[in-house]
Amino acid sequence: MDLNISKIKELRSLIEYINTSEFRKSLANNTFTTEELKELEQLDLVIQKHYLKSDKIENRIESFIEILMQFAQHDYSTECSLDSENDLINSMAIAINLLGEELNYSTVTTYYLNDIFNSMKDMLITIDKQGYIQSVNQSCYEVLNFEEGELDKKKISTIMEQKIVFANFGNNTSPDQIYNLISKDNVHIPAVLGISPFVRGDEKETGYVIIAKDMTEIKHKQDIIYDKNKQLENYLYITNHDLRTPLVNIQGYGSRLMKQANSLKQILSQSQLEETVQQSIDKITSEDIPKTLNYILGNVTKMDTLLNGLLHISRTGKVSLIIRKVNMNQMFDAIVFAHHYLIHQLDVEINIQDLPDCYGDENLLNQVFSNIIGNALKYKNTSRKLKIEVTAETRQNKVIYAIKDNGIGIAERHLSKIWNIFFRVDAASPQSGEGIGLSFVKRIVHKHKGKIWATSEEGQGSTFFVELQQKDFREDEFTRNLQ
Repeated sequence: MDLNISKIKELRSLIEYINTSEFRKSLANNTFTTEELKELEQLDLVIQKHYLKSDKIENRIESFIEILMQFAQHDYSTECSLDSENDLINSMAIAINLLGEELNYSTVTTYYLNDIFNSMKDMLITIDKQGYIQSVNQSCYEVLNFEEGELDKKKISTIMEQKIVFANFGNNTSPDQIYNLISKDNVHIPAVLGISPFVRGDEKETGYVIIAKDMTEIKHKQDIIYDKNKQLENYLYITNHDLRTPLVNIQGYGSRLMKQANSLKQILSQSQLEETVQQSIDKITSEDIPKTLNYILGNVTKMDTLLNGLLHISRTGKVSLIIRKVNMNQMFDAIVFAHHYLIHQLDVEINIQDLPDCYGDENLLNQVFSNIIGNALKYKNTSRKLKIEVTAETRQNKVIYAIKDNGIGIAERHLSKIWNIFFRVDAASPQSGEGIGLSFVKRIVHKHKGKIWATSEEGQGSTFFVELQQKDFREDEFTRNLQ
């Protein structure tokens, strides 16, 4: 059945005319056969029947319009009832009910997403492909001090100082590179950006989504740390200088005292003294004084080594990295060659896998891995042949190098302390160093935006892990401040 509203109205007007006295009068003045009168009566019944149906359809359509008007006001609580006498009306009612369900779901979802959008602490900005702002969340207005709606349809350059090629973002960009956002009152706000294409349901890219993290507070804390580190470096330098002067004096006067003791011994040897007195003097000049002076001079040398180590560590933060791609296979070949004599003497078995390259300062990284290999050689287990294995794996743009040995190992209670400056597992051990090496190593690795950690079992050996960057990076202000 085709529903034509104009025909229904025309039929309804005809019915109303038939019911008028004028039509009845015209009908009475005409002569009709009995058969024709019956046909007229049947026609009248049909017309009355269709009149009732059309009136009902019109009422239903009016009710549909009322419900659709409620939908326009975001009221989806009313449903259309079904009419079993008319399939078309039922189909329309079902379609309107489904539309209400979809609109209700979409509205709820939209409100939910808007709540998430505006509750984010980070700034969220969407732009089209021409760089015009489509929407921003509440945090963006608050941080940049704009009124709601002021950024609509504005160019992204309104709030972003640097020009960014959004389509290429991330390819040659450090993930923690700092960009400056511009507030309404022209204050520059440091931020880390995350940018992704905005893709519609039909998989068509229509623009970009920008998530900006305000780094103002973090930068403030970094500046404080940087200042404290500068002060600490100055203290170390001054301490080193002030302590070195008396050390030099002790060393100089100790050497002079040694010479004077030898001169005294020669003078006394020419004197005629009782045998017991001569023996006592010989013991003092030949054994006691040299032993005491050697102890003093030995500790002076040790103190000088510690001061040099402190100064070396303090200067690490000042060194600018020369970052380039590092061939790690060649580096470990050079490290093994540098330790060739000791490796050959100790009959060490070294197995180095094919290693992936990384990015960093080649000289500093050489010091890191030389220190780890040197410790493995120093702390070998004398009851078995020393074996060292170097492996690596890549994981999320990082390379993790593992240096495993079967040496004496480290007790679990000491593992977290080995990175502390001057810490030594066994200070009395002849192999024990000054406790500076691993602290220095950790500082270098952190300067490379990397990580270093160790696992160990006492008596069985240790494995040191060094995580470095697989892609190029730059040593930005925040990295330097952390040193």
